[in-house]
Amino acid sequence: MGAEITTPSSCQRLPCRPNSGSNATATFLEPSSLAAHPQLGNKTPKPSREDEYIWGPSSNGRFSIKSATWLQYDHLHKYNQSKLIYKLWNLNVQPKIKIFGWLLLRGRLKTRDRLSKFGIINDNSCPLCNRDNETADHLFGYCDFTKEVWRLANINTSVDWEEGYLKVFEELFLLQPYNADLFAKTITLCWQVWKTRNNVIFITASANPMSVVMSVEVIMKSFDDFNTISRDSTASGFIIRDHDARPVIAATKYVGNSTTPVAEATALRDSLITAKDKGFTRLEVEGDSKLVINAVNGIVTPPWRLLKLIEDIRTIATSFSQISFKHIYREANFIADAIANLGHEAMSPLFWSDKVPSEASRALLFDVVNIGCPRGFFL
Repeated sequence: MGAEITTPSSCQRLPCRPNSGSNATATFLEPSSLAAHPQLGNKTPKPSREDEYIWGPSSNGRFSIKSATWLQYDHLHKYNQSKLIYKLWNLNVQPKIKIFGWLLLRGRLKTRDRLSKFGIINDNSCPLCNRDNETADHLFGYCDFTKEVWRLANINTSVDWEEGYLKVFEELFLLQPYNADLFAKTITLCWQVWKTRNNVIFITASANPMSVVMSVEVIMKSFDDFNTISRDSTASGFIIRDHDARPVIAATKYVGNSTTPVAEATALRDSLITAKDKGFTRLEVEGDSKLVINAVNGIVTPPWRLLKLIEDIRTIATSFSQISFKHIYREANFIADAIANLGHEAMSPLFWSDKVPSEASRALLFDVVNIGCPRGFFL
């Protein structure tokens, strides 16, 4: 680092400073003649301090992680794979999808062919098509299931997927005019294919290419909406459905600058009031705020911000002949979530009878056609 000293295998002729004057000429001394000029051989510079390493990329000469990182990026940008990774970090997608994409582009996903090489599993067949061995190129390229996903998502490329997904990505996002939205959509589709693959393996869920494409559209729209909303802005929303899962009434309203648990408790209270007014006597209530549900069930003591809301909920609950409160994960509550998102821009409470708003129709359709909603799923 800093400086390099090389010892030559043979001595060269050394030029000496020419004498002053208009007719000065340079004279050269052979190495053997240095003994006759001891003043030349002895005048070795003696620095005032010890030698030290100097880190060139830093202005102060000191090593730093930041300067080393930028030096690495400058070097790696010569390679297409690293250029794709650089573009990946700037995409408008969820952080977990960026991390997945980083593993995908670096070939570090734990596909069955890699697990087989590690001696962890013996079966390396693709769980989505059961026709070929599962490699990253197969799973995200020419698997029958994934090819149908690309077709439904309208991802077209002149490069054959069998040449490898990196070749396709290079053609789409490096050789052609760059489209960040298309790259974000493609990476999110790969992420959803990976989630579907995991669900097939670990919980024997069914795989549906249309569900993958529909869920990615909602994921991207929800993330865009989230980025345009103030982090302190909250809204509540709920949906009441009958025993056949058909919507009876949906509603949302703007809560204001508050906390998420307050918005969740507000939605729960408003839903009970609406159900009471509609004449329902038996209810099964589901909510994705574990704090609110546990507080209503008396498992935890509600914080002071929720105390009045929890008391209202318990009082209204006595109006029903049968009622239960159950916590579900957000992954299974995406319809109410989609409805609540509409409340951020609502000037007054919004209601829909016997239907859901068009913005939540995809979420409702997905809930109808999909079998179950595995943990870790996001819509």
